[in-house]
Amino acid sequence: MSKQGPGAGDVLRRLEERERVTHPAAVSHGTRVWRIQRHGATLGWMRFIPLEGTQTSPTPWHVYYDGTDEHGHMAWCRALPTSTSACAWAVQHAGEMRRRTRELGPGPL
Repeated sequence: MSKQGPGAGDVLRRLEERERVTHPAAVSHGTRVWRIQRHGATLGWMRFIPLEGTQTSPTPWHVYYDGTDEHGHMAWCRALPTSTSACAWAVQHAGEMRRRTRELGPGPL
């Protein structure tokens, strides 16, 4: 007997699990976008951005400061492999997140 690969249902289930966000600091703000909050204040933002044409980027979770750069774009901070690690990093570096945000233009909202 030959071993069969995963079915479409298995692949979709794994993709949904990869995008599932359970960190208590993450608040859903639309498709693949979460606000990272601590004590009611926004620390930054997190987006799930897989590599183009694939869902298997090694670091698909991007953290942004709550401010805009000189071009009016959300100011990127870093990329991490999981939503939990992205949120945890932002919470652990809250001081840095707030300092950098103060140097930027107004946030996206």
